[in-house]
Amino acid sequence: MDVRHGVPSSAESARGNHEVGVENLDNSEAAWIEEVHRNIEAASVWTPPWANQERAGDESNTNPSILRVPTRFKEQNPEHYGPKVVAIGPYHRDNSELLIKDEAKWWCVNQFVSQYSLNLPNWLLHMTSREREARSYYSEDVSMDRHSFLEMLLLDGCFIFMAFKAMRGFKFDLEWPSDQIMLDLLMLENQIPFFVLLQIYDGIGGEQGFRKFTGGSYGPIIAYALSWLDQTKMRNVQDPPNIPDPVLPLLHLFHLYLHPARFNPDNIVRQKMLDHVFPTPTVVPSATGLHDRSAVNFKKVSGSILDITFRNGVMKIPFLELNDGVKTILHNLIAFEQCYRQIEPRVTTYAEFMNCLINKESDADLLESCGILLNRLPTSNDAAFFFSKLSPRAKIRSIYLKSLTAKVKIYHEETWNRWRADLKLNYFSNPWVTISVLAATALLILTFMQTYYSARS
Repeated sequence: MDVRHGVPSSAESARGNHEVGVENLDNSEAAWIEEVHRNIEAASVWTPPWANQERAGDESNTNPSILRVPTRFKEQNPEHYGPKVVAIGPYHRDNSELLIKDEAKWWCVNQFVSQYSLNLPNWLLHMTSREREARSYYSEDVSMDRHSFLEMLLLDGCFIFMAFKAMRGFKFDLEWPSDQIMLDLLMLENQIPFFVLLQIYDGIGGEQGFRKFTGGSYGPIIAYALSWLDQTKMRNVQDPPNIPDPVLPLLHLFHLYLHPARFNPDNIVRQKMLDHVFPTPTVVPSATGLHDRSAVNFKKVSGSILDITFRNGVMKIPFLELNDGVKTILHNLIAFEQCYRQIEPRVTTYAEFMNCLINKESDADLLESCGILLNRLPTSNDAAFFFSKLSPRAKIRSIYLKSLTAKVKIYHEETWNRWRADLKLNYFSNPWVTISVLAATALLILTFMQTYYSARS
């Protein structure tokens, strides 16, 4: 009998409930009942699988945000998803071909300990209590022991801070390409939890200690990281965005950084309900089609690349430089949106919208002549296919730009706008044609007046 707290086990209780009258059963029935008792006793020490699942769910992040890029994305553009210079986090840690090794990262740690008073024992002890939380950020099991895992977070966190500093004048090894380091730090598979950076920030004294690290120019860590992200030139505006908590990996911070200023998240539910009843179009005509057939004009504006607006026949689109680095960033942002379903896939929608606008070289040339695009790719044809290669297998599930798409569609189909476009295209396409039309119109008016006065006299 289990005498803990004087309470019999469930198996013994069951046995006791059935002991009365057993002697009256035949041998086969008695053996059967004994077998049932043994099964009950075996079940008392068995742990059901759902209990492990519940416990694992309580101990980990049920929505990991540092994920492997799906094979369907890597098949067409594998070069945009793997680091070229430095591994951050566990997924590419064993890549011996990368330029920056752990020795350089240990030097970064030494800088924080010797120059910026990072209390390493306290930091490691605190991170030990958050090890399980850190592991839960990864979509795959990280096969590293506790010490190795926490050392990796320490090394990579200190390196990221020194990479931030390098963008503002601090000199790393001259052989290290700073632009590629930035791209590596913004790859989906090359991340650590952002709270690790916050722990280092707190470990050197919070805002006051961080001002010493930055040379007095920055206090809050988010502001410092955003100044680093400004190097991408994908958000051309002075006022920093409001970043909500929590920030997951660094790539998530960049996604929040690009949030369109004119997009109101409060309208999401209402717009989804309206879209269910009255489906809105998901495509728009090309840039030249809009310009030539409905007289839509394009204008460059400042802001996040996502801040596209349309009003009174004028589409305002923020500037974007087309180069291989921007292509890598957009690839990883789209992969992040497709894998982490808790965020609105606005970058995916932006890429699909721009892909509608740019179908051929003349579309890219038109937007470049308006100052919206700057093509750093080898040919205009590369610019024309820039967006079509970003997300060929991505799924659109965002309401971002849906109302704008509907407005463009309505404007494009209005008869008056088409007449005005035809008039502009056929009679006012160049100065000489315009002068000829005006001269002919003046001559016609004068002839009419002469005829009128002749008739009167």
